[in-house]
Amino acid sequence: ASVTQYQGEPVGIVRALANMIQDNTNGELFSITTSVQYPQSIDDVIDYVQEEQDQDVRPELTSHIDNLEDYDVIFVGYPIWWFNAPMAIGSFLESYDLSGKTIVPFCTSQDNGIDVSMDYIRKNAKNAEVLEGHRIHNSDSAEIKAWLKEIGTIS
Repeated sequence: ASVTQYQGEPVGIVRALANMIQDNTNGELFSITTSVQYPQSIDDVIDYVQEEQDQDVRPELTSHIDNLEDYDVIFVGYPIWWFNAPMAIGSFLESYDLSGKTIVPFCTSQDNGIDVSMDYIRKNAKNAEVLEGHRIHNSDSAEIKAWLKEIGTIS
């Protein structure tokens, strides 16, 4: 997994971006965690993830939001894994009644845009409004702030 710095601490890139979104929106952070122990080597992860996708697996979640009804807008961040969002994102989205919610997808990827995962997000975020997703190219807070203004979540 790639690691970057956020306020001097090492964190994953998606977490660093989530922290920047939180800084700008005054939101709350939540980490989607699963019972799956993913392989350590990149080649093994690629094989494992491809198999998860081929079988449309929904990994068991080990974290849960008890008060999702208190939130109207939910940012969902993820890396692109084998041309899609991780299957755990499907587990998360399918675990809640998203009626009346707005889902804001964002991703990281070296090679692919977020469009490769948007059908998957829309399919699993039933009854929610899913905004057009955004691939964040780096941990540039100015880019994130401009995007948040563009989608109307900050002024």
